[in-house]
Amino acid sequence: LYYIYTEDDAELDEIQDFGLNQGNAYRTFEMYLRKYQPAVGFPFNGYGFPDPPTEVVASCWWDHLMVGFHRDAVPVLLPYWTGLDTDSWWFSQRIVTVLAAAHFHHHRLQFNALAAMNTQHRWNPDMGDVDWGKCNSWMLPAVQGMPELEHALCAFDNDRIVAPGGYANGNDRYPNLGTNSGGKNC
Repeated sequence: LYYIYTEDDAELDEIQDFGLNQGNAYRTFEMYLRKYQPAVGFPFNGYGFPDPPTEVVASCWWDHLMVGFHRDAVPVLLPYWTGLDTDSWWFSQRIVTVLAAAHFHHHRLQFNALAAMNTQHRWNPDMGDVDWGKCNSWMLPAVQGMPELEHALCAFDNDRIVAPGGYANGNDRYPNLGTNSGGKNC
């Protein structure tokens, strides 16, 4: 049902208990994926934690250090495209984030019972400062002016989340693959 991508230095912890915790953070992550069945599911990882804590939110941005991709979303989102890796290793995840926002806006769920973090955050010094403008200018022409892709633009906002109840359970297996599932908010 899910392909789980994780960086080699990612650690996962249970940080809140909303009733699904298994005493093992990885089993808890699997429980959340099975219960909510998002196109993309991921633990809290530094962006968009709601106050007060909410079990699940649809997040506009996330760090890809640990992500569960539903098998029906994989053909649209993967593989990660590495054509801009000489500029930044982060650009490939930015592209997947934009694709997920465009095609699965209300099906990108952050599970706040869990937190993922890097234990050995690495940087390639040959890349220098990240020029997000290069990646954005490469992607934006593909999504601007296309109403069906309007939600892709929210992927450029690192702190936006969809309010509680503003997400959709994926039990219908994304019957309208490639179309948004409603709502105008990020």
